Amino acid sequence: MSETAISEQSINLHIGARLRARRELRRLSSSDLADLTGISLAELQAIEEGGAEATPKFLLRAAAVLNVHVRYFFLEYQPRRIAA
Repeated sequence: MSETAISEQSINLHIGARLRARRELRRLSSSDLADLTGISLAELQAIEEGGAEATPKFLLRAAAVLNVHVRYFFLEYQPRRIAA
């Protein structure tokens, strides 16, 4: 696996974890957030699990619904690196 693939996987996992944490803090169900952001429940679950990449459009919608700035999803992100 290349360094780029690991970085992409780690950012997807990070964004998914931040999304889930904020959704739960706001006491929204996965189904509610999916409806409010215009994506399917399966898509939302894949994003929260880090298995799918969140689009910029989705992140903007989710930030508005969850009452955070879009940068919230990237806070404290530390890219994973592998030895060359």
